[in-house]
Amino acid sequence: MALIYAGAVGASTSLGLWMPQIVKAYGLTNFETGMINSIPFGIAAVWMVLWGRSSDRTGEGVWHNAIPLAWMACAVLGIAFSHSLWTTVPLLTLIAAGTYASKGPFLALSSEWLGAATGLAQ
Repeated sequence: MALIYAGAVGASTSLGLWMPQIVKAYGLTNFETGMINSIPFGIAAVWMVLWGRSSDRTGEGVWHNAIPLAWMACAVLGIAFSHSLWTTVPLLTLIAAGTYASKGPFLALSSEWLGAATGLAQ
């Protein structure tokens, strides 16, 4: 479980650090880079709440954790072959949404599997 969480946190940290540079590489101004950089995080914030509600409603945590991490991994591979800003931004959005959507179900799952005190002490 620690390896899975470390991967998700590593992806979100890398995204926060490198996404502005990825977007800026397309020749945008600082203002344009900032505005485009906010799109994936705005969508990810909404998607994180919706995905967490879905996980709570169904009571299913494993797939609600695995699916966002899988689409995030596919989007990371897709970015390697992306040469256009208009394909890169949706892929960055999928990465952001995947990493943030998996955190809520993961923490619920860890407290379920390990007990409340142990699971949340990470």
